[in-house]
Amino acid sequence: MFKGNNYKGLNITLLIASLIFLYYHALSNAKQVFAALSDGLWLDVLALILVIISVFGLIVSHIKDLHIRELYSKETEIRVAKSDCEKKVNEIKKEIDAQGRINKNLVNLLKSRTPFKEVAELKADFETCIYEKDVKYLNYKSNPAHKAASKISFIKQHLYETEKEYQQLLYKYQYLYATFPELKKYVDDDEELIHIASYSSVEDFNSNRDVVRDWLDAEEYKELSIDERNQRALDRYKMRKKSNWEIGIEYELYIGYLLREGKKPFDGRWNVIQFGERHGLNDLGRDIIADRVDLNGKRIVYVIQCKRWSDQRVVHENAICQLFGTTIEYKIK
Repeated sequence: MFKGNNYKGLNITLLIASLIFLYYHALSNAKQVFAALSDGLWLDVLALILVIISVFGLIVSHIKDLHIRELYSKETEIRVAKSDCEKKVNEIKKEIDAQGRINKNLVNLLKSRTPFKEVAELKADFETCIYEKDVKYLNYKSNPAHKAASKISFIKQHLYETEKEYQQLLYKYQYLYATFPELKKYVDDDEELIHIASYSSVEDFNSNRDVVRDWLDAEEYKELSIDERNQRALDRYKMRKKSNWEIGIEYELYIGYLLREGKKPFDGRWNVIQFGERHGLNDLGRDIIADRVDLNGKRIVYVIQCKRWSDQRVVHENAICQLFGTTIEYKIK
């Protein structure tokens, strides 16, 4: 089949050829034409001219129709393309709106005081939404099954509550496990869990449990002597990667050890309070408080702030000011 442009070229070619033919015929037969007119055949000539004009009109009309069809086809293509673009724009807007709602929900979750509960509810909604679709189908189909829909609705609600509780406990467990990896030892070992049950309270657990258990498995703890398991636990503790906070606490304990034992750079033995190790972030800048009475009966007190830095690091005035202020406050009290 010919397309619109091919039709257009063909018709114009036929028109030009027809005009050339008529012009040539008129010139070559001029005498016959005038003779025919003189013989009374002018009506036939006029009819022929009218036929030619009609044919020309039909050709022009056909060309016009082809142009109109071509324009209409292009207009249809443009409409379809515009419609597709509008659909894509609407889809993008919906995705942007959905992402905006998700971001808003995330912000609300971050600000919430009960994030585990809210995330668990979202997960439970997602897991049970399929049941809602079944309930609607059973209630509104051609032959409604309201009783079956009610049963599915009850099952959905029960499953929702169970899933919500499970997810909430799971998220809390994962959070605690990420925060305190040592819990893995107790979670994965049933014997350790049973052993924990023998303590009457958290305080009892913290004060009476053997911390060596954190560095040995149950079999090692049973088979090794007290000295062997203590040494192995210490070796493993020393080999592990430590946080900056743990390194700082160990350095404070080391300085306290030097003071108690009277080792260099300190002279004589001191009474030591590891204030920073006991109070953490609330130590007021007093890592160690050491005191002793000299030979003259005078009490000497050191308020020490430990800085385990490299030779290139400088202790700035803010640390000096904090130490001076906390020393004055300790003296006043």
